Amino acid sequence: MQEMLTSQRTMLERRGVKDESSDEEMERFFHKHLHDIEGWLHDQANIDVLYVDYNDAVKDPLKNAQRVNEFLGHTLNRGEMAAAVDKGLYRNRRPV
Repeated sequence: MQEMLTSQRTMLERRGVKDESSDEEMERFFHKHLHDIEGWLHDQANIDVLYVDYNDAVKDPLKNAQRVNEFLGHTLNRGEMAAAVDKGLYRNRRPV
């Protein structure tokens, strides 16, 4: 969550948008929004969902491309999908 909030704040700063919300407040809003969306999705019999963990997708893009390809009916080019992942864009990593 902290990585996402840092990334969001950095993006807003680059755009010149001043955000007075604290990270704690944004985290509460984000969790509520996710809870609401997940509940809505659960109630939609006509919508299938595949959850992909961002960190895992960056770490192992080919494995995740395979998962997405299977979910979407084996019609995609997994190699091209995996090659599109740019690990250099993962800038707001939390310290390990």
